[in-house]
Amino acid sequence: MQGKEKTTPADWIKNAIREFTPSAENSLGGREHEPAWSEPLTGFSRGDDPLYLRFKDDIGDFYWTPLEIFEKTFPALKVTAAELTVISWILPQTEKTIHDNRNEKERPSKRWARSRKFGEEFNVRLREQVVALLRGRGYEAVAPANSPYFEIQTSARFGPASTWSERHAAYVVGLGSLRLPGKPCAAVQLLPAWASRRRRVPMTTLTRTASFFPGGPAAHASSAVPQGRSAGKGTIKSAAWSMYTQLHLRM
Repeated sequence: MQGKEKTTPADWIKNAIREFTPSAENSLGGREHEPAWSEPLTGFSRGDDPLYLRFKDDIGDFYWTPLEIFEKTFPALKVTAAELTVISWILPQTEKTIHDNRNEKERPSKRWARSRKFGEEFNVRLREQVVALLRGRGYEAVAPANSPYFEIQTSARFGPASTWSERHAAYVVGLGSLRLPGKPCAAVQLLPAWASRRRRVPMTTLTRTASFFPGGPAAHASSAVPQGRSAGKGTIKSAAWSMYTQLHLRM
């Protein structure tokens, strides 16, 4: 007689994220309380994956590796990059938002704009929830995008750039493609000293291939970028950044 399958740390984290997502806090706001996001996808990577150093070289010295933000948050702890696990999840746009954005030519749809604001507010709470869950089990963890040290700086190559990129981390774990335009979904990650306490989360089902390819469902949820913009020296990104500051006009 076979016993019950043992729940792995990876399954535990995935289930916790999946169970919190249908809560009432996952909303576009307004009277309808329409969900901002559909079911999440979750993945894991090693804290010493060489891609994180490559991102730093590419974006700028201000960009954090997993070890740098962990040490900044917990200066008294002595860990190595190999002892850290990066947890990344993606909150895909809903079918309604994808449908609306297909009809837009110059700006994101109203649903997309509301997901940018109210959906991200939910994402902030979700980060807090998972950090609290991990710390409750004895693991130190930090959500870089929620960190008081998180800020936007200027990359010489790409224009406005944050000290930590959720999109880039999602790429490392195999949940997204950096070639997707705009911000099709939200991804977050936390950096617990996981491997120092337990066996590393298995990576057997994850690859570097994107779960959503250009032309797939996430691509249709991307924001519309102003036409006629050059890609040189971060011009498109700067134009899009400026456009994001005006999204409240469509809410």
